[in-house]
Amino acid sequence: MKGLCQICGKPARLYTCMLCGRQVCGSCFDKAYGICIQCKEGKRGNKPDEKPSTFH
Repeated sequence: MKGLCQICGKPARLYTCMLCGRQVCGSCFDKAYGICIQCKEGKRGNKPDEKPSTFH
């Protein structure tokens, strides 16, 4: 699927992160783990349609 990367904003072929569901380009995706670079760095965000967690 082609579109805009949800991390860097570049138009590209997109991959879906298995953890957060972001649609990201090959530069922002770790193919070995199937996750985006933000999840890999521990900066997992919410899915676009998901409300923020209330856990503290």
